[in-house]
Amino acid sequence: MSERADITEANKWFRGEHKVIRITMEDATNLTTFALQWVVQHPGSSVDLLTKSSADGGITVEDDGANVGAVAVIEVETEDTMLLDARTYHHALWRVDPGVEQILSEGSALLQNAARLGVEGS
Repeated sequence: MSERADITEANKWFRGEHKVIRITMEDATNLTTFALQWVVQHPGSSVDLLTKSSADGGITVEDDGANVGAVAVIEVETEDTMLLDARTYHHALWRVDPGVEQILSEGSALLQNAARLGVEGS
């Protein structure tokens, strides 16, 4: 069963910003042995606008202090969001091991605009 993890205004995720997003598994699932993929899509769409995976180093796993391997750490690079509009998207963290494809966490993801020299639309 997947957990709800919204990225809200309080998370301060901005276009054109290098951002580390942490998703903590509240049920203390140990992610250390899982192949992980994170996707961002328009709500209701099946087109991936942004993807990260543990296979390419875009996702690592860390402890949350009490539970081993319970936090997925997603590294979003500056260029990953430069061409995306500031708006609310849908995101999901998947386990993608052979024979086991499972949504671990999903929710809305608010990508905000911020004034920045050289960033179109800011």
